[in-house]
Parts: sequence; structure tokens; C-alpha cells
Amino acid sequence: MAKKEKAPVMIDLNVKLASGKTKAAKPDQLSLEDKKIIPVVDKCITIDQQITNLQTELETYEGQIIEAANAMRTEEFEAGNFAKTVNALGTTHKLQIQFKDAYSKMDVSMEAPLQAVFGDKYPIMFKHNVIDTLIDAKKAELKAMLGARWSEFFATEENVQPTKDFQQTYFTLRKSLKPVQLDSVGKILDACQYKPSVKYPK
Repeated sequence: MAKKEKAPVMIDLNVKLASGKTKAAKPDQLSLEDKKIIPVVDKCITIDQQITNLQTELETYEGQIIEAANAMRTEEFEAGNFAKTVNALGTTHKLQIQFKDAYSKMDVSMEAPLQAVFGDKYPIMFKHNVIDTLIDAKKAELKAMLGARWSEFFATEENVQPTKDFQQTYFTLRKSLKPVQLDSVGKILDACQYKPSVKYPK
């Protein structure tokens, strides 16, 4: 009896995409299709989605607490009380809303109006940063020759940023400022102050 020849196994290396286009399978990727692993993969994906959803929900709730804490802090600030921390009480634990002396950089054009408002107190409340960034393509050339050609090698960035003493000094000076000045400074700070952190009980 003649031995039956096996038909050659054809492997399709083209994988259909959702768009209907085809893409060659990547040779460095394997597909694990194990009956025991499939439910574990599904569980991982489900948990990951739940974490993402819970994170979004948590950020929404935190936002509500921060908003209430900020309103209380502003009210106390205007009444003459300065605090960087607000304790938000729960049934059995509390959350601490910590307002940091941490701000993002401002455009250097903000310097003049702030100097006009704070006068001689400006230097202890703000610092003028000048950042020189070395252009990578010029590094080798810079080693060979340095001199008056500074701008060929460095890109200069300027900005204004409140110092760590800003909040306390601003609190001390606030009553000496006119409403229009307070409003101007408030708008600038709202645009650059970092979001407060939320500390959970351990």
C-alpha cells in the first residue's frame, strides 16, 4: 500500500487589521493561546480597566475636596490666618490637603508688573532664572574654541518663578496692596501654582 503524502502546512503570515488592511506578523512576537491563561489575561485586562476607572473617579473626588479646602483656605487667608495645610475630616480618618510653595515657571514678561506691585520685596518673593542650554551639535566645536561667540553654542531661556518665601511674604504684604494689584497677582499665581497634593492615612 502506497504511503499517503502529507499535504504541506501553509502558514499565513498576514494578519488582518480592523481597517481591513493587512500587516505582516512580527517575527519577534509570539501569541500565547493557553486555555489556562486566557481567563487570567481577561482578568488582568478587566482589573486594569477598573483601576483606570477608579483612578478617574478618585481624581474627581479629590478635586471636590481640594476645591472645598482651597475655598476655606482663601476665606481664612482673608480673615488673617495663614496655613499651608487643610485637614479634611472623614468618619474615621482625615485627608491632608497640602498647599506647596511650588510653582511652574512664568514668562519673563510677568516680571515688570510683579516688580511694580512688590517693590523692594520682589527679590525675596521671585527669582529671575536664566537657563543656558548647550546645543548638542556644537559640543565638539565648543571644546576646540570658546570665546565671545557664546550665542552660537547656547540657547538662552528666561523665566520668573516665585521663591520658597513667596507665600509667607505675600501673606504679610497683602493688606498693603490695592484690590487691582491683588487681582493681578492672583490671576498670575492661579496660572502657575502647582496642584496641591493629597496625603492619605497609612
